[in-house]
Amino acid sequence: FLVALKFYLERHAGQPRRTIVRYWSSPRPADETFAALRALLGIGADDLRPGARYAATTAGGDPIAGAIVAVDPGKLLVASVDQLGDALVGLTVHATKSGAYVNFIVGTFGLPDADYDQAKARWSQLLEQAGPATA
Repeated sequence: FLVALKFYLERHAGQPRRTIVRYWSSPRPADETFAALRALLGIGADDLRPGARYAATTAGGDPIAGAIVAVDPGKLLVASVDQLGDALVGLTVHATKSGAYVNFIVGTFGLPDADYDQAKARWSQLLEQAGPATA
């Protein structure tokens, strides 16, 4: 939460924020789930350093680029996404007795309605590949 708040205040203060949120349970262990999500984004293990720039192609074929904002390997990845108007993508993976629980959020700032609708459709489609949403 604090990482996202800092990002907003330093880079997007006063802009409206809209999010694409998905939560789900994974039967895989947390480290495997994290690696699969990183692969879904196309972000390489060598890029997992705060401040590092990355350029990737998601599993859905979309090019993304930005900077790694925060990382705790196997648990947390927060990155900016230039193609979404300097959006913030955050994923957390929590180990559970039966696998892992995932929280995935794409926070956009000031995107026009049409751009947000398109982003929501594309990222929702991408996240469908990761696992079924849970309420």
